[in-house]
Amino acid sequence: MIGRLRGRKVWIALTTVCIVVVAGVSITVWQTRRVPLPPIPHPDPSSFTDREVQQDVANAARKVELEPRSAAAWGEYGIVLRAYRQHPEADLCFQTAADLDPNDGRWPYLLGHHLVETDPESAVVWLQRAAGGTVPADARDTVQARLAEALLAAGRPADALIALGSDPKSPRTRLAAARAAMATGDDRAAAEFLDDLTDNPLAARKALLLQAEICRRQGRTSYADYLGERAATIPEGSWPDPLADPIRSRDRSPGGRLDEAARLLRAGRPVQAEQLLRPLTTDPASTDPRPFVGLGEVRAAMGDRKGALTALTEAIRVDPNNLAANYQTGLLHFEIGEQLWAAGRADTARNEFRQAVVWLDKALTVSPDFGKALLLKGAALHRFLGRPEEGLALLRRFVQLRPEAVEGHLLLGQILAESGQYTAATASLRRAAELAPNGDHRAVDALAKLAPPGKR
Repeated sequence: MIGRLRGRKVWIALTTVCIVVVAGVSITVWQTRRVPLPPIPHPDPSSFTDREVQQDVANAARKVELEPRSAAAWGEYGIVLRAYRQHPEADLCFQTAADLDPNDGRWPYLLGHHLVETDPESAVVWLQRAAGGTVPADARDTVQARLAEALLAAGRPADALIALGSDPKSPRTRLAAARAAMATGDDRAAAEFLDDLTDNPLAARKALLLQAEICRRQGRTSYADYLGERAATIPEGSWPDPLADPIRSRDRSPGGRLDEAARLLRAGRPVQAEQLLRPLTTDPASTDPRPFVGLGEVRAAMGDRKGALTALTEAIRVDPNNLAANYQTGLLHFEIGEQLWAAGRADTARNEFRQAVVWLDKALTVSPDFGKALLLKGAALHRFLGRPEEGLALLRRFVQLRPEAVEGHLLLGQILAESGQYTAATASLRRAAELAPNGDHRAVDALAKLAPPGKR
């Protein structure tokens, strides 16, 4: 009797579990089925001239046709459409994917991420859904920061602080928290959030500008100006985005590959950049010099100067007036000259410096105020080709055109010091030291070596 009772209890328990599981599956299926599906978007084929791009879009659309209730298929189609800048169609795909799978935070994020600049209020709704959903661990901070940035863009700084939590940790979330605190009038809290962000290469520029704004509010205008000048010398950083960044690599058009190769080069991955660029340089009838210029830059980064010059020669064949190709050729000859000079081969080095000046002159013919060419030509003439006054005049012109650039003041100060003009050199090097970002001690070191203490 006891055994039969126990057996009956087991069967009841198993039956209950099965009912719950089946009910849960049924509810999920019912919820999925009740999501109305929009027509699958098909961009006008004339939007894409490249055959490979047309095939890429068609393949992604076909997957949706085969699995119309697959959130992943809709989401992947949205990624492909976003990569080719078909934004309304991509937005529709992401919205459908988000509705089909409400637990996946990727699709509402990619929709909200795109809307922040044009419709921040709508972006907030989608980014809140993303923050409440499941995303890869390395993307959690990005989703939180993007939501806070959307709230700030929508004029809701108090809500942004709530979204960031009481103790934001990463540079990006701390920067957003500082902006939100300033918008609510709490400059003290903002300054604490900004504490050491000027040491972070991606946050430094924005952090300095925010610190400058706080100083102006406090009436410390001179120090605010100094911070603003420092910020001007730092390039704008771009936060990595584990969810949105991979979309760029899906763009198989020539322009997309060029952009991706440039990103890979900036990320220190020239080998991968070369693999993207090489197929774009095989057409002998090509009229676009950019792939050849890019190939020259990545080969130079790999230490292959001969290969770089070959690629740049092709770029100039395609377009003799291409500014980047002429400048990069001059830069390579300058670097080869420096290497030969350091090895004691002065005569051969001078030939390279003369070649550098020839190509830099061609670049300056295209753009007379092109600062990098002025700087390089000035250094070649003054230091290596025995034409110091001409070189000095070019360096001074560069400083006039780009007074915020550290390199101009630094090089001018070094050259003035070499010619014994210590007072002028000191002024230039001090200015370079003021503009130098944290960690750049070249100007300070040059000042220390400028002259014996009694002669400064």
